[in-house]
Amino acid sequence: MPIYSKFEIRELIIVDAPHSIREELLKGTVYAQYFADSMKESIIDSYGHLAGETLKAEKTGITSDHLSSAVCQYIKEIHALSKMPSGLELAFELLVYLGQHSYAELSGKGCGVGNRPSDRPADSLLVNLAKEMKAKDPEWYPQGVLDRLQAERKILAGYGIETYFPRSCQLIETYCLSQTNVVKRECET
Repeated sequence: MPIYSKFEIRELIIVDAPHSIREELLKGTVYAQYFADSMKESIIDSYGHLAGETLKAEKTGITSDHLSSAVCQYIKEIHALSKMPSGLELAFELLVYLGQHSYAELSGKGCGVGNRPSDRPADSLLVNLAKEMKAKDPEWYPQGVLDRLQAERKILAGYGIETYFPRSCQLIETYCLSQTNVVKRECET
């Protein structure tokens, strides 16, 4: 069964729905939330299988590099989610979640060689989503996300991996700093 069959089936249900309710299904937040939840469930399933294999990397040959390859298939779908009504925030959070599930066992043979094909496209998409989030809400203050990303980057850097959301962290940090400066100026006046 293909990995996106759940999503395609859901799309067919909407296509087959009477026109009178089809429009409501597509513009409502329920569809975007369902899509996000389905992808998250699929990410968890993929991660669970491959992460366990990285613990036995010497025997299986499965490393965190394989996890990075496996999550690539979700990036396009997360981009599609971001274009749905109420999908932008869901896509942003799901992409951060996806990044956190793009590696597993990093010690010993489970680390791989640092071939992380998901990093560059995920970073590019997160930069775009962050810009959209900021345009939508100029007071958006993603400090919690920045803290999570920086913590992950620190862990990965310890294994020589420097490609995990570098541009996203830089951009989000500027948003947080500019928002902090606005708050400081408001408090001073």
